Amino acid sequence: YYAAEGEGVTVVDGQAFEWGKGCILAMPSWALHEHANSSSSGDAILFSLHDTPVLRKTDLYHEEPLADNGGHQQVTSTFSPAHA
Repeated sequence: YYAAEGEGVTVVDGQAFEWGKGCILAMPSWALHEHANSSSSGDAILFSLHDTPVLRKTDLYHEEPLADNGGHQQVTSTFSPAHA
């Protein structure tokens, strides 16, 4: 994913990753993930770049919705990058 506008959080297998404009997020194809806009007034725009055609052709594509907790993960930790 490429964050073109705004800021938000992406939860990957229970770990929250905060992002802002210009950030790039790479997801393992098997990872449960969801995105949320952190702003109550501004838009957050993520562009999705993926390899779904290759995964489908090689019979490796798999997708299923999360049925628990209204479709949302429980956040168990938050990633905080080291700031220089």
